[in-house]
Amino acid sequence: MASEGKVILSFHDSLLRESDVKTLDSGQWLNDQIIGFAFQYFENEVFSEYSNQVAFLSPEVTQMIKFISSQEASMLLSALELSSKQLIFFAVNDSDSATASGGSHWSTVCFNRTLQRFEHYDSLGGNNNYAAKTIVSKIAPVVQCELELLSVILCNQFRFIYSGCDCGVYVITLVELISNKILKSKKCDVMDSTEIVKTKRKEFKDTIFQLAKKS
Repeated sequence: MASEGKVILSFHDSLLRESDVKTLDSGQWLNDQIIGFAFQYFENEVFSEYSNQVAFLSPEVTQMIKFISSQEASMLLSALELSSKQLIFFAVNDSDSATASGGSHWSTVCFNRTLQRFEHYDSLGGNNNYAAKTIVSKIAPVVQCELELLSVILCNQFRFIYSGCDCGVYVITLVELISNKILKSKKCDVMDSTEIVKTKRKEFKDTIFQLAKKS
C-alpha cells in the first residue's frame, strides 16, 4: 500500500508520511519505509563512525536484487563498495513483486566477512529461506565471498516469541544488536521479546518526531 497523509519527516533517502509512522503503533506491521528509515538512521547516526565497515541495504534495493542478475546487482551496488565492508545487512521480504511494497514477513540477512558467511535471522524459523538464498546468490560475487564457502546459515540464538505483526521490529532490533556487538564490542543482551516490541516501537516513533522537530 502506498504511503498516505502529510509528510512527517525527510531524512537522507527516507521520506515518512503519516501512514508510515502509524505502522509503529502496537499491532501494526512495519512497512518498507519504516525499516528503510531505521537502516538510514543506523547508517547516518548510530553507526556513522563505522561507515567504512558496515552497510545497511534498504528494503527496496534488497527486493530489487531478488529479480535481477548478479551482473545487474553488481552495477546497482557498485557505488557502495561492499567488497570492503565487514558487515552488510539486508531486510528480506517474502513479497514476489519486484516493484510493489507488501509481503507478509520480514527477516534479516547479515554478511559477516570475518566468518565469510551469510547469516539468516528469521523469527518464523525458515519461512524466508528461499528469498534469503536467492538474494545471497546474487550478492556473493559483489561482496567477494568465496564461492566454496557460500552458504546461508539460519541463526536461532535470538529466540523471540513469534507474532505475525512484529517481524519487522525484530529485524531492526537484531540489526542494531549485531552491529553493537561486532562494531562496538557491546554485550549482546537479549530482552524478553514482548518488551523488545514495546520499547522499539516507541523508541523509533519518538526518534522520528524528534528528528522532525529539528528539520
